Amino acid sequence: EGIVQIEHFGIHTRMDGTIVYGLMIESVLDRILENISLDNLARLLVDVHVDSSRIMESLLSNHQRDLLDMIFLGNTLNRDKVNVIIADRVVPKMSAERYLDKDAFENELRQVLGDTHEAHDLSDNDIVITGSHGIMLIGPHSKMQEPVMLAFLSLRSRDVFVHNVFNRLFIIDDTLKTARQLIAKYEQDPNSIPRIRHTLSETSKDII
Repeated sequence: EGIVQIEHFGIHTRMDGTIVYGLMIESVLDRILENISLDNLARLLVDVHVDSSRIMESLLSNHQRDLLDMIFLGNTLNRDKVNVIIADRVVPKMSAERYLDKDAFENELRQVLGDTHEAHDLSDNDIVITGSHGIMLIGPHSKMQEPVMLAFLSLRSRDVFVHNVFNRLFIIDDTLKTARQLIAKYEQDPNSIPRIRHTLSETSKDII
């Protein structure tokens, strides 16, 4: 309440299916252009994720919307996205491996990158940190790596999506196991027949 949030971001859609949303963060609360904390950045990214999903909603076909609803169980506005964060500097400045300290620094990074994987020094002033849902590149030469970042984003986003597809398949498998148990005992509980039919109908629709 009392906070005005203004967002202007571009959308780039590639022929291979990769969709990139890009924006430059100019200020968050009372921080203008610098000293933006990862706490505030994480909150901002949540809003950007939802707003970008709403914008894409109008560009998707009905079939694409149905597929996303099936895979993300109807929660498509909050579907997983991959963050690519590029910054000129970070405070405090340390060697890359020291940010993965299993403590405060790493916990901060997990808010925007997911589970952290690796951290490397690219030069005396540039570092890169990767996670399950993002990558952070920091340093004066960070913007020169944009083509590499785009390739990473494309591959990582596919990896995240495939994980969601397999998670959905596991849920369908559990549903079918439950239906199989109900079918085996339908004589003991005849009232379960409508529930079995409904379960099989919904599962069949999801699979098709």
